[in-house]
Amino acid sequence: MVAGTGHDFMGRDSCSDAIFIRTSLLKDIKPDKINEMITLGAGVVFSEAHKAAAEADSYVVSGWATTVGVVGWAIGGGHGPFAPGKGTGVDNIVAANIVTADGSLITVNATSEQYKDLFWAIRGGGGSAWGIFTSITYRMHPMKNLTGNRFGFLNATFKGNMCNES
Repeated sequence: MVAGTGHDFMGRDSCSDAIFIRTSLLKDIKPDKINEMITLGAGVVFSEAHKAAAEADSYVVSGWATTVGVVGWAIGGGHGPFAPGKGTGVDNIVAANIVTADGSLITVNATSEQYKDLFWAIRGGGGSAWGIFTSITYRMHPMKNLTGNRFGFLNATFKGNMCNES
């Protein structure tokens, strides 16, 4: 079982014959403002991706939570507030580096003839049965084009006893 930044809600890592691979220390972040993309290590969470993109006067499509890992969110579909205008997570994947079952490190993208099917699969096949992601290259969007998205912020503070105790 591979976990980039979070958990496996199915508990597969607790099986007696399981192996647990954690990629949370893969934190490289390489923005490419000219080509409007950013390469993110498999351990990068959205707060880190947003910060790096903002420093390049850009933003990345994400979900609502800044603590979620980019890779797992993106290959799992990736719905969020930017989806209506900029697409979902899978729509913004440009490339990925993946370690396959035979130990090879491969790069998959739309122009790679050799891995065209695998690139298609990571952009909508669900799950992560294709190998271990070491990084993902993701589309950045210029801040000046931040239109059609509606954001709000609510900070609620609850006080008192929330239990049904007398």
